[in-house]
Parts: sequence; structure tokens; C-alpha cells
Amino acid sequence: MERYYSERASEYDRIYEIAKRQNDLAEMKRRVSDFSKARSIFEVAAGTGYWTKVMSASAKRIFASDINQTVMNIARSRDYGLCETTIVTADALSPVRCEWPCDGVFAGFWVSHVGVDEMPDFLKSLHKCAVSNASVMFIDNCYVDGESTPIHRFDSSGNGYQTRYLEDGREFEVMKNYPGREDFADWLGSRASGINYQRNKYYWSVRYTVQ
Repeated sequence: MERYYSERASEYDRIYEIAKRQNDLAEMKRRVSDFSKARSIFEVAAGTGYWTKVMSASAKRIFASDINQTVMNIARSRDYGLCETTIVTADALSPVRCEWPCDGVFAGFWVSHVGVDEMPDFLKSLHKCAVSNASVMFIDNCYVDGESTPIHRFDSSGNGYQTRYLEDGREFEVMKNYPGREDFADWLGSRASGINYQRNKYYWSVRYTVQ
């Protein structure tokens, strides 16, 4: 996974240029901007900083991390305006603590790559990076028949896998899951309140408060 996203770094943001997705993408940007407004954000798996940039227009400050140095270089090259933005290299599955209190936690297009058996521990460790009653938001892709890359196999834990190709033809197998409202309810249990799962054709979001 790490190698795939490193090799794909220069191509990644082109996914946001697909014409038929622009209305849904604009809606998702509005949701993310509303979530981040006046918050101190802890962002994991920030990638190229595309969604860091979206949040920077309304957030108080952002602490963003990703394990991949190649995509982090792209993130560091962006202009985040007046928003205090710190970008570090760290593993999303073992998140580092921010030096200041965070009342918002965000991950864009990442949780679909976390194994279903790893999700409870991932969420628990992520919640520890924020203050009590922090707000959490995840966004990701919906599966669209005839458009999304097909899942070609499942492992014994129920994780799906896609075969993906870079523009130069190189092939990678990538874990990709499509969690729904019920999955988050099961994973979070009593550790969250106000779970709000929304989806349009191309994207879904979930937002909740840590208990």
C-alpha cells in the first residue's frame, strides 16, 4: 500500500478532476469545511494535502500526518493561507500526538484501506489523539457499478482487494473496503454518539462525537 501511493503521488489528485463527480465533490467539500470550522484538527493519512487545503479555509489550525514521504512533499508545497498547519511523517495506524489539544479528527479516503479486524483498535488509538467530546469525520468513496474498480477477491477477514494500475502500466493489489452506517455503529459502540452517515453517488461521510 505504501509503495503504491508513493508511486502514484504525482497522479493521485487527478481523481478529483473527473467531470461527472464535480457536484458530489463540491457537496463533500462543503461538509468538510463545515466540520473543520474554527476547530483544531488532527488529520491522519493526509496524503497530498488536498483535504488539508480544503479544511485550512475554515480551521483554526491543522496537525496533518502521513507515512509516505513522497506525498508529504506535495502536501508541504501547498499554501494553507493563515491557517497554522503542521505536517509530519507518521503512520496512521500508530498516530503521533499533537503538541496542542485537538477538538476535531479527520481522515479522507483512508479508512477504506484499514482492515476490518483492525478498525476497532485504529479508532481507539485515533480517539486518544483528541480531547474529550471531540468531533470526528471520515470521508471516502462509494462503490459505483460500472465505474469503480471491481473487487477481485476477499480475504478470510472479509477485506476486499482491487487490482490497480498506474499510468505507466504497473500493477498493484490494494485493499479496499466500503463500510456503511451499520459498520461504524458496530465498531464504535458506546464510544461515540450522534453518528451521522451520509452518502451521495460517489462519496460517503460519517461524523460523530467521541464519548
